[in-house]
Amino acid sequence: MNVGVILQQPIVNTGMPLEALNYLASLDFLKIRRELDYSELPTPWEVANRYEVCDSNDRVFMKVTEGSEPCDRLCFKPVQRGLVLRVTDMSGQEIARLKKDFKCCAGWGCCANFDCCALEMFMESPVGRHLSSSRQMCSCCCPRFRVFDAYGKQMYDMNGPCCPCQVPGCTEDLEFPLSNPEGSYSGAKVTKIWDGMGRVCCTKTNTFGCHFPPRMDVKRKLSIFGSLFALDYVEFENNGNGEFGDGGESYPIYPSESYQADTGWA
Repeated sequence: MNVGVILQQPIVNTGMPLEALNYLASLDFLKIRRELDYSELPTPWEVANRYEVCDSNDRVFMKVTEGSEPCDRLCFKPVQRGLVLRVTDMSGQEIARLKKDFKCCAGWGCCANFDCCALEMFMESPVGRHLSSSRQMCSCCCPRFRVFDAYGKQMYDMNGPCCPCQVPGCTEDLEFPLSNPEGSYSGAKVTKIWDGMGRVCCTKTNTFGCHFPPRMDVKRKLSIFGSLFALDYVEFENNGNGEFGDGGESYPIYPSESYQADTGWA
């Protein structure tokens, strides 16, 4: 595949950067790596997360940057704090935006039937237009998430292993397949990729993969891409060392009233 040709194709001006989205439409695999910040190694200080989005050849074509308050990062767990994740191309143009409201009780999978205990992540693309949402679902053991479209209709269920272990001596990638609402496998999945003993044991960085079936619509790819961050902030980022939290299931959820008021979504 001639990547250079794809990235240099002329793009119709529709008011948003489409070169990276055109490239995303041609891919069946993404690798998402959290960048290592050395200031976190000797201190308990939690920095704003930054991620690189690569193709299968490790070519970076998008970046994701967290926007959150230092006080929130210091006083609350990642699953609790409110934040914005800005998805940009390599020129710095914003392609999409993920939002998560502050919830003091978020992350309790066994209580995720209650809105105050369930993490919700909202995806906008282009910025200001609601595209999809991901919600933690109620479960006492296995992590469970559900992905909804812009109208609150369920798109996918994402389920993970009940007894995951990703430590030296047990280095298999963890798989989170996405199933259609009727229960059939969609052909898409998210994986937590083994990073090596040094990164797993000594840092807070994680690496994920998104696998897509052929000819999947780019909006669905973005929706699955957004659900990956819901998974990360509940199950991995929340623990700080790659260990697992608990997961969750419930009912279709529409964006909260505060989110609709902020964005004008209807």
